[in-house]
Amino acid sequence: RLPALTDEAALKSELFEPLAQVRDEATAGHVAGHWWLQSRALVLIVAGLSRHCFAVVDDFLDAAVARALLQITQKLYCDHEMKAGIEEQRGGAAGLGGYWGDANEGDIQNREGLPRKWSLEGDRRAWLGDGDS
Repeated sequence: RLPALTDEAALKSELFEPLAQVRDEATAGHVAGHWWLQSRALVLIVAGLSRHCFAVVDDFLDAAVARALLQITQKLYCDHEMKAGIEEQRGGAAGLGGYWGDANEGDIQNREGLPRKWSLEGDRRAWLGDGDS
């Protein structure tokens, strides 16, 4: 459930701005290590999860790592390695690979591919080993 638009100012002052401050202090060299692992950051992230059921952690990857991840992901898509979760979970009579039970109660996989319909396995994924290039 998304927060109401009226909650935006409270979320900014309670979570987003303090978390950005932790990040900015760490990246300016005042704190060693990954900024999101600092106790102040973890307290804010856990507070967001417990109070609002979500957390936003911006800029935890530096720009070079983010660009490399984007290039790898684009290659996986071009090479048809990124598979829809629903394809991967096919198997057995229900098509759930057995993990989610014997049937697709409530169409949790959105088998018909209806646009904007919630789906348990609606992601795209590729399984890569440490030696994959």
